[in-house]
Amino acid sequence: MLVPSPIDQFNFEVTRRCNGHCFYCNIWKEHIENGSEISPQDLKRGLRPYRLFRKVRSIGLTGGEPILRTDLLEVISELHEICPRARFGLVTNGLLPERFLKMVQEASKLLKNPVAVGISLDGFSHTDCIQRGNPKHSELAWKTYNLLKENGIAAGFESTLTKLNIGEMAAFREGLLSVGSSHAFVIAATSEHYYHNEDNKGFMPLDGSDVEAVEDLKKIGAGAIFNYYLPSYLKKPRQIFPCFSGLTSFFLNSKGLVYPCIHLNRSLGSLLENSFGSLWYSDRAKEIRREIVSGKCHCWTACEADNTIRNLMYPAILMRLRYAPAH
Repeated sequence: MLVPSPIDQFNFEVTRRCNGHCFYCNIWKEHIENGSEISPQDLKRGLRPYRLFRKVRSIGLTGGEPILRTDLLEVISELHEICPRARFGLVTNGLLPERFLKMVQEASKLLKNPVAVGISLDGFSHTDCIQRGNPKHSELAWKTYNLLKENGIAAGFESTLTKLNIGEMAAFREGLLSVGSSHAFVIAATSEHYYHNEDNKGFMPLDGSDVEAVEDLKKIGAGAIFNYYLPSYLKKPRQIFPCFSGLTSFFLNSKGLVYPCIHLNRSLGSLLENSFGSLWYSDRAKEIRREIVSGKCHCWTACEADNTIRNLMYPAILMRLRYAPAH
């Protein structure tokens, strides 16, 4: 029997409003009215029983552009009350430097803990601005980073890899690390219910022909487990490790729909109509978990893979990597 554990982490799309124009994502093409998202009050009512959330380690707040949600601080406050141990992560496209700084400062004060910050930047200026669809994106992303740094807030950059930027990403990563910034990367992927880009053939996702470039990229900087296994996934897309999405983690969209993750378009139901517990232990949830465990779906996305790597397999995998041949 597939019995879910208490929740370890989850990602919450706080809004689909977006001021970006990334070519691998269609969220920004939607017209989203202010206030159309699940309210903080409905969120608090829906995320029951609270005992499932008492040991949550991490909550990732994503969008859209999260800070376009005007009641974001209230959302964070409610989530903090439900998940008192959780560390919060907040991503941004960096287009609103001063506004983002203010939100991070206020959220950190509320939580009495620093917020983990990731700023999107997809390569050197010319490439980044093409990929992000804004001629000023690179400039504003760096402004956001420097503004945070000047105010004593640690931040790092996150890049989405496509065929457009993979050729320069090793040199770009070296440059970021040389100035003291952290750097994470993911591969552009499709999602029917999140990116709404399943019909967008122009976003140039990586494939097996890009393995050599990714091998070069993963040699730079500290060896993250996610980076190490990315070439293997590109060679043969599959579940690299057993997936625990829908068992110890989930994805919540801005309308209150619960999914096992950002990729699998199989909703467990809505928090506006049911409590989380009734959805989490439902027959439908069991059916979806069987699909996941059987390997019918696969991805290699940090926000999903980290659930397995960091919590369930990290010590054993790290030990194996010590004996892996050098590249």
